[in-house]
Amino acid sequence: MLTDEQLKHYHEHGYVVVPCPFDDDDRDHLMGLAMNNVDLSNADGVRLSRLDPRYTVADSHARTLALLERPALVEAVTEIFGGPDFRVLMANWANRTPGIKALINWHTDYQEPQRSLGSRVEVSWYLTPTSPENGCLRLIPGSQNRPTRDTVKELINAGRGQATHWRSCQTRHPDEISLPLGAGDLLIRNGFIWHCTFENTTDEIRYMYVWSYAPLADTTMLVDYELFLPTAIVESPTPLQRRLFALDEEYRASLLDRFGQPVTPLRVRLGYEADREWRASKYYVDSEDTRVENL
Repeated sequence: MLTDEQLKHYHEHGYVVVPCPFDDDDRDHLMGLAMNNVDLSNADGVRLSRLDPRYTVADSHARTLALLERPALVEAVTEIFGGPDFRVLMANWANRTPGIKALINWHTDYQEPQRSLGSRVEVSWYLTPTSPENGCLRLIPGSQNRPTRDTVKELINAGRGQATHWRSCQTRHPDEISLPLGAGDLLIRNGFIWHCTFENTTDEIRYMYVWSYAPLADTTMLVDYELFLPTAIVESPTPLQRRLFALDEEYRASLLDRFGQPVTPLRVRLGYEADREWRASKYYVDSEDTRVENL
């Protein structure tokens, strides 16, 4: 999917924009999930999973999961990692909602000590067109290759000259660029790059869905995807699904969850058989457990 020039641009500047490999039906599907599932929602009006309040029904919807297996996407991420030794770290909405969650201040998604574990690759699909008016992305090209303290110093100096706090999105870094994108584009960026957004000053939500990938050498598992996946994938995954969702038992034995506890296969956990019954019941809709609504 990536040309040599695009791959070079990614490694030097920390991002690359490529034509989106998904079609209009895929976009309509995601937008339907975002706009119709509004009960028990977060600040952006997106329905939350009962199993982990940070993530959404889209994480486990069969059609959404299938997007992760599209050959063009897998090939691009493989080229960036330099091989197949990566897995899905998390998938979530990153919307900008006027008046509620309208902006993101300067930050990097991962910290200096994590760099030794390998690259983090993030793939962002802007489901609605973005602009400075509705909160498009701003980033500092090349900052993923410099020590964090250097970028912090640059932002502090810029903030002092502009009478703003260095972390504020009101601070303008001299090297920053803005990336207005739309549904026809796919943004692939390094998770260590410094970025923020403009404030969404419109009356409409800016919708974006993002997948993050980590190297297999990273032993932290932020999301236990076994809890989200359809039973068929958990019990009979393809080789690609086994790797992407960290379902291999030997590999899982080395992982720790975000609380520092060992990650174990779902089927050996207490209550898995009961969970299978729920998954087969009418309360399990689009791979989401809705039993809370029916107590």
